[in-house]
Amino acid sequence: MSVNGYWTSDGFVQDEEPTEDNHRQGAGWVFATESGHILLVKDATSGKFGFCKGHAEPTDATLLDTARREAKEELGLTADDYTIASDPFTLRSWHYEVEFRYAVLKKPVEELTLQNEEIADTILVSLQEMRKMPPASLNRFARQWLRLVSFVVSPRALAASPSEATSFV
Repeated sequence: MSVNGYWTSDGFVQDEEPTEDNHRQGAGWVFATESGHILLVKDATSGKFGFCKGHAEPTDATLLDTARREAKEELGLTADDYTIASDPFTLRSWHYEVEFRYAVLKKPVEELTLQNEEIADTILVSLQEMRKMPPASLNRFARQWLRLVSFVVSPRALAASPSEATSFV
């Protein structure tokens, strides 16, 4: 069972109903392959594609711990299965902010272990292919990231080196 909450300088605070002053927080990953393809996960409930992410829980000491826990739960990935390729960046909705990091997968996608209750499927797409996906097929964070990355990263740079092309985002 997941507990909703948010982080403050004093630690984790549980919050069932977020307000304007206490947004929920989470963390996740934009995983890419060495060839520059982006891993999208399909939510089992909504059917929309997005990134591996989740809410912070009281057992998470940091948002990086949240991201690592979610990668393990949703995809069966350990820290040895990917290389962190960027500092964190945050995407927000009105009540929820998620700290994402770019990471390059070392483990083949075929070897991922999906948490079927949350993740229905995964796909690898190029940035160009993701741009052609119907907006309604992407969750809000994937749509927001796509708008952001369209302004700061050229497709050629992302394909050439996902870690270098996105390290400043």
